[in-house]
Amino acid sequence: MEKKKGFFQEMASFSKDGRVKSSFFVYAVCVSFLCAAVHVIVLGLLLEPLHNYFSDGLADGWLNLLENGIPALIAAALCNLPFFVFRDKRLILAAYILILLYIAIIAVAALVNFEADAGAAFMAFLWTVIPAHLICGLVVSGGVYIFHRSRVRRK
Repeated sequence: MEKKKGFFQEMASFSKDGRVKSSFFVYAVCVSFLCAAVHVIVLGLLLEPLHNYFSDGLADGWLNLLENGIPALIAAALCNLPFFVFRDKRLILAAYILILLYIAIIAVAALVNFEADAGAAFMAFLWTVIPAHLICGLVVSGGVYIFHRSRVRRK
């Protein structure tokens, strides 16, 4: 009787023809957590210096845009650096799509589980901080992927 393999053993196993089974989704989930961590770290490091620098002469809307936009662009650029190392070029774009899915799940869970006031406060925070990072990440990773695909097709 053949012993049943565990989940992690199954991920690293080979198919009948000797090739490694695809683990693209597992890699995309790991890269999405890494990208989310990079965005949080960069935002945490730059938020106070940017606020101190720009808070004197700007209206709140522009201040919010700069406080979130600059760290979002820097973090998206940092997250896209491994693009040139990864063999599967779709990985970072898939990671940002997964982050979009995570945010949607978090928003729905917050609306369902929080009371009205707490839910509104959380959603205000979520829609103040997250869109700049998500849009920058999707645009940069999608742009890099499309640029790479067009260069490969020209050759």
